[in-house]
Amino acid sequence: MRPVFRLAGLALAAACLTPPPVLAAKPKGCLTSSEMQTEQLVRHGVFLREAANHCNDSKPGVGQMWKTFDTTYNTRLSGLTAKRASIFKREFPKNWRQMMIYFDGRMVTAYRNASFENLFCGDVQSLLTKIRRGGWPVFARQAKVIQDNVRLDFHECGK
Repeated sequence: MRPVFRLAGLALAAACLTPPPVLAAKPKGCLTSSEMQTEQLVRHGVFLREAANHCNDSKPGVGQMWKTFDTTYNTRLSGLTAKRASIFKREFPKNWRQMMIYFDGRMVTAYRNASFENLFCGDVQSLLTKIRRGGWPVFARQAKVIQDNVRLDFHECGK
C-alpha cells in the first residue's frame, strides 16, 4: 500500500474509534419543578449564610448556627450547588458563571444593605433555630416560601 493511502486508512480508523464529542444540552428556556426547587434551596442557603454572618454581632451565636447546619448538610448543599451550575451552563451557555454571580450578588447586596437591627436578625435567628430543631425538611419548607421569588426570575416548564 502506498504511504498516502495507509495514512488515510489510519486516520479513518482513528476517526471511527474516537468517541463523538459530548454536545452541550440546549437551553430549555424554563426550569423543571426539581430545578426550581434546587434554585430555591441554593438561594436560601446563600441568604442564611449572609444573614447569619452579618447578624452575629447583634445576635451572638447565629453565625455558628449556620456553620453547624452547613457542616451537617455539606454534601447535600454541595450537590445542589453542582446541580445548579449544570442548570446555568445549559440555560446560559455563553455566560453561565456571570449569571450565577449576578443572581447571587443581587441577593447578597440586598441583604448586606438591609438594616440588621434586632427585628431582622431576630427573624434570622428564629429561622435557624427552627432548622436546628427540624433539620433539612424545615430548611426545604422555608426555602419554598422565602425564596419563591425564583419564580420571578425563571419560568417553570409546563406552566
